[in-house]
Amino acid sequence: MKEIYKGWRMFIESDTKKDTDTDVVVKAVLYNKNNKFLALKNDGFDTFDLPGGHIKENEELVDGLKREVEEETGLKISKIKKLNYIYDNRMHFYKATLPSENIKLSNEHSEYELADMNSKSKIHNKFKPAVEEVLKNVSQ
Repeated sequence: MKEIYKGWRMFIESDTKKDTDTDVVVKAVLYNKNNKFLALKNDGFDTFDLPGGHIKENEELVDGLKREVEEETGLKISKIKKLNYIYDNRMHFYKATLPSENIKLSNEHSEYELADMNSKSKIHNKFKPAVEEVLKNVSQ
């Protein structure tokens, strides 16, 4: 089943530019066999983020996730599985194995960390249920 969202929102900039991003967000818990996950640091925020972002108009969720992860980290992900956790009826979470530790950050993020369950306190609370679900299943 394909999930496509056709809504869009407008961003008001210097001369009222329309943006094709929707309000739907996708995030990836990228994990490795050592029970660690990729966390990204945004400048100006105390907590870490997960790779991902807004879906574009008429874009499938998984395609948007792949695009966002590659834009933010330089990584190409595959074998993506949707998690049962959705935040605020618009933020969808997926898991995939971390294909490489050769991370090439975009200008959206200032640093990254391969975090574990002990350092999950560094990530935003809305991401914790997804991270816990993934890492719990990796260790089993």
